Amino acid sequence: MLCGAGNSRRRFALAPLPNSLTASSLSRLISFYVLALRWTGIVKLAPRGEEVSVAYTQWALLHLLLITLVPFTTMLIGRYPTLAPAVWFYAGNTIAFALVTLHMVTLSEYRSSEQRMIEDRIRLGMLIAASFAAILISLAQPKWALLSLLLNSLDGSVR
Repeated sequence: MLCGAGNSRRRFALAPLPNSLTASSLSRLISFYVLALRWTGIVKLAPRGEEVSVAYTQWALLHLLLITLVPFTTMLIGRYPTLAPAVWFYAGNTIAFALVTLHMVTLSEYRSSEQRMIEDRIRLGMLIAASFAAILISLAQPKWALLSLLLNSLDGSVR
C-alpha cells in the first residue's frame, strides 16, 4: 500500500501547479504583448521591399506567443522530468510552433530557393515527428521520452 500511495502522490504532483504559476503566466502574457508590439513596430518600419502580408503577420504573432511559452515548458520539464504531462506540454508546444512555422514557410512571399524551402520543411517535419515520439514514449517511460528529440540530429542525413 505504501508504494501505491507514493505513486498517486507523484501522479498528481502537477495539480497544485496552476495556482503557483499564475503570476508567472501573467508575466509571460505581458512579455508576449510587449514582444508583439515591438515586432509589429519593426515590421512597419521595414523598407518597402520587405513588407509581409497580414496573414503572415498574424501567424508570426502566434509563433512568437508559442516561443514565449518555451521557457515555461522547459521549466516544467526540468522540475517534473518523470511526469508524462510535463513531457506533453513541452512536446505539444514544440509541435505547435513547428506547425505554425511550417505554415509561415508556405505563406512567405520571399523564397531564397525551392531547395531551401524543402530543407526547412524536412527539418520542421523531423522536429514534429520527434516531438510526437516523445509524447508516445512518455506514455510508457516519461523519464526517457525527451531522448526522442535527438532524432532531430538525423535531419542532415535525411536530406
